[in-house]
Amino acid sequence: QKKKFQKITKFIKKRLNITKNDKLLDFGSGNGAFILFFKNKVKNLYSLEISKPLINFQKRNFGKIKYIITNPYNVNFFRKIKNNEIDVTISNSVFQYFYSEKYCKLILAEMIRSTKKTIFIYDIKNKNKKNRYLESVRKRQKLSLIDFKKKYKNTPQRFYTKAFFKNFLKKKFPQIRLKFFNLPKEATDYEFGYCLKIIK
Repeated sequence: QKKKFQKITKFIKKRLNITKNDKLLDFGSGNGAFILFFKNKVKNLYSLEISKPLINFQKRNFGKIKYIITNPYNVNFFRKIKNNEIDVTISNSVFQYFYSEKYCKLILAEMIRSTKKTIFIYDIKNKNKKNRYLESVRKRQKLSLIDFKKKYKNTPQRFYTKAFFKNFLKKKFPQIRLKFFNLPKEATDYEFGYCLKIIK
């Protein structure tokens, strides 16, 4: 697992073009695994996470990081961050938990407003492969169809086409560039997701 994670973090870092003087924000930072990887590679780290216990875990283990606790139903937490205050924003396996496409667009707009250089969204679930992905997860967990639906009944699982991002970003932010990448083969379910890089 450790070797897989190292390869994934190298895959992400290679596409960020970060420097020692950069400010980096991890959106939906979880237990801080990526923060730990970037801790000594940038000037300042920001951790944006919904879970207070996970933020407290990061504080105990990682020290000098700027922490922001989020409210998942309100983007106003981003207002704590000034325009272009962050150089690079990363987000790992978070977008599938958004409750609507409208909320996704609000988050993207706030990421673009607050980020000066690059945004990298890792592991976006592909809407065109939704059924195959769900069946793969169900089989891996050895669940019946009924048990699988029951288990994930209250868990948001949002999927996106690449066209969704292209159309929204082209219309709202025509000046930015975007690139899509396949997930590295070390990633779980790599064939069912992709990455998006937004360059300002």
